[in-house]
Order: sequence, then C-alpha cells, then structure tokens
Amino acid sequence: MHIHSYTESEFEGKEPDQDYYGNKGSKNAESHRLETFAAFEKFNIVKAMVSGNPESVENWVTKDSNQRIIRGILMYTPDDYDMDSVKFEQMVKDNKIEVFGETAPYYGGTTLSDSIWQPYLQICEKYDIPVAVHMGGEILVEHILGHQKQD
Repeated sequence: MHIHSYTESEFEGKEPDQDYYGNKGSKNAESHRLETFAAFEKFNIVKAMVSGNPESVENWVTKDSNQRIIRGILMYTPDDYDMDSVKFEQMVKDNKIEVFGETAPYYGGTTLSDSIWQPYLQICEKYDIPVAVHMGGEILVEHILGHQKQD
C-alpha cells in the first residue's frame, strides 16, 4: 500500500479535490490522516509506505500506534526540502527514510538516470533502500491511451 501524507499548509486556500465520481476529498491534513487510518482499520491494511514531506511523514509515524507506517519521502527534484546527499544519508541512517519514494523526477523535468539523482541512488544502494518511482503524469497517460485507441 502506498499513500500520501500532507501538512496543513498544503491545504490552505484550496477547495478539496474531487475524484472521478465527484466525491470531495479531505478538507485538511488532519482529516486526511484520520480518514486514512480509519480505512486501514476497515480494510485490514497492516503496512503502508507513506510519502510526503519529512514533517508530514513524521507526524503520521508519531500518531501510528499500530506501527503500520513505512517512512518514505516525496521528491520531485533532488533539492526538495533543502535536501542534499549528506542530509539524505543522515535521514536514512536515522531511519527517517525507509523507502526513497515516491520520487517523481518526471514532474521536475528530469529522470533518475540524470547525474543529479546519482548520489541519492548510490546511498540507497549502500543501505539497501528501495526506490519507488512515479513514472509520469497526464501527458504520458494521454499518450498511452491515445495510442491504444488507434490500435
């Protein structure tokens, strides 16, 4: 199971997102967390990798009495959250990052094969940290769906 965590600032001034059926999402970060934890119970989810900014992930871990949360980190670019490879490695050593992901270099205009990501990937290899990659967005999906319609 992979889910996202948020801080309150990520909800400020925004209307809740809607799903395909028009159902509105959570109004704030805390209701999102509570609704997600309730779904864990309802559907017997025993482990979930949570990606978000480091503050939001730690908030979820602190409030996780059932030890379900596997710590991830959401990164679009290698310098998100003022990150560098030294800080990243320390977070790995401190068990603040258990999965390098969700990474989404596509949205930052790069790929994981670009040299700017290599120090992070080398750290992951050194400490046996899994890497979770978001492969693309709407443009990629539209291309794939459009291609399938032509076949």
